[in-house]
Amino acid sequence: MIEINLLEKRKPFKLPVVLGVDLNEVNIKPIVIAYLLTIIIDAYVRPAIGGDLEVLKNQLETLNSQNRGIKSFLNKNKSLADMLLEFGKQIEKLKDREKQVKTIIDLRTNPKNIVSAITKIIPEDMWFDSFEINQKNDVKIEGGAISYRSVGEFITKANELEFFGGSILIRNSVTKEITINSSQYRVQSYTLEGKVTSYGVLE
Repeated sequence: MIEINLLEKRKPFKLPVVLGVDLNEVNIKPIVIAYLLTIIIDAYVRPAIGGDLEVLKNQLETLNSQNRGIKSFLNKNKSLADMLLEFGKQIEKLKDREKQVKTIIDLRTNPKNIVSAITKIIPEDMWFDSFEINQKNDVKIEGGAISYRSVGEFITKANELEFFGGSILIRNSVTKEITINSSQYRVQSYTLEGKVTSYGVLE
């Protein structure tokens, strides 16, 4: 028995040739996968990246704000650095005066040890404009300081030395303005008085 199939076989579907590329030979799986990845990136990844960028932007703005604050702080404290430099110069002047007292003839009343001891106890923000010891052994110190507290600390330490017998007292203290590098500053101007009771052992 012979069977005859009278139905015409369906021809396979063929894609057209586009720009010389036979689409029938192209593997469609990678194209589909790429398309799905594009959808996923647009739906999830890009919004997440946008959120990260916003966080980084906020952090950058915070750092910029802190940077401006630091610059402002440094600018404000530049004047303090100038003052400390000037105070250092005053201390150097005092050291020079210590050398000058070596010219005193009477070694018995040589204030070398006194001046040497004082240079070690004077606060950093305090300076002398004058330091005098007369023939009656009266002491007079004039100068200035940033704060009244520094003057008080110096008096306490000076009275603990063997030279003055606790006699150093403040006779006058006023607040005045001084000019440093064309800038005005308010400082304490003082006058201290006392008496030398001992010049110590000469070295």
